[in-house]
Amino acid sequence: MKSVFILHHSYESSITGGEETKLIGAYSSKENAQKAIARLSKQPGFKDLPEHFSIDEYIIDQDNWTEGFVTGTYESVWSVWRQDDNGNVFLVKNGLREIDAVKLVREFEKEGHKQTYWAKENL
Repeated sequence: MKSVFILHHSYESSITGGEETKLIGAYSSKENAQKAIARLSKQPGFKDLPEHFSIDEYIIDQDNWTEGFVTGTYESVWSVWRQDDNGNVFLVKNGLREIDAVKLVREFEKEGHKQTYWAKENL
């Protein structure tokens, strides 16, 4: 065997805005990886996003990433928004970390507010 075929499922989360990636497996042939897609495409989560599977071939005993990498300390800024019963949209709070914005949305939802709340990354 000179190469393997790596199967991933990757998509952008509508909740966090971040990329969600799952390493499904390593296969001895592209055909076997395609068979795995056929099996998994019927499963919860995967069946809703079947177009987000990818197969990549990797040569064994060879470096596949040779450029190095730089890590960053960027932390995105989030805000919480509200839509009232009349369809009006209001900024509730800005300048939050993602986790704090999501927590705030959950707090409003737990209190039984009729309005719709959501967290959004400031781009």
